[in-house]
Amino acid sequence: IPGFDQRVADFRTSCERQARDRADLVLKSLDARLSAGEYAEADALLAQVLEECAFEEVQKRLEPRQEEVRKLLRTQTHSAEEESRRNKALVLTGLLDDLARPNARVQKQAVASLIALGPDGVGDLVRSLSRPEPQVRGGILLALAGIRSLEAVPAIAKCLKDPDRKVRWTAADVLSDFDDTRPVPDLIEAMTDSDPAVAEQAETTLENISHRMAPAD
Repeated sequence: IPGFDQRVADFRTSCERQARDRADLVLKSLDARLSAGEYAEADALLAQVLEECAFEEVQKRLEPRQEEVRKLLRTQTHSAEEESRRNKALVLTGLLDDLARPNARVQKQAVASLIALGPDGVGDLVRSLSRPEPQVRGGILLALAGIRSLEAVPAIAKCLKDPDRKVRWTAADVLSDFDDTRPVPDLIEAMTDSDPAVAEQAETTLENISHRMAPAD
């Protein structure tokens, strides 16, 4: 066909020009999104254009910007995660401080809020059992019992040897809420506790665990 090759070349040139023009628009839009801190949107825009565009020249212009944007996105994500961790730590500290307040209503609300942390909060609560205030340790035990995560059982069992008798009693009491035989040796030892109430609760919890864990007839 006369002139076919030229028409193909002209068409390709036109497509390349359109692709370059679009790349220019994308880069302008990209800079605006980056200025606004919209890194995820900028990354999605670049990914879409690179997927649709087959011209090497345009790809070479955009690919370095894509790496730049993804680096910014990773930094933004890391910063957001750090901020989230700091906020959670502040919330946890505030709730633990509420457990130390001499107000039963405030303490009860704090326990409920700690339970609402769910399984993700178990690790922080277990570590917080090192707090010096007995009422705080006791409140943490109640919260762990409310969450019902077996991950917390060994830490609760250790509290059977807490220096405060109320904390020991609470530990013996809440262990009754778990279908777990691991604390049995600790509960047997707690049956000889110097405080009769702790010893009695340890025995009651052992009986409850035994009944629940016994094989069905």
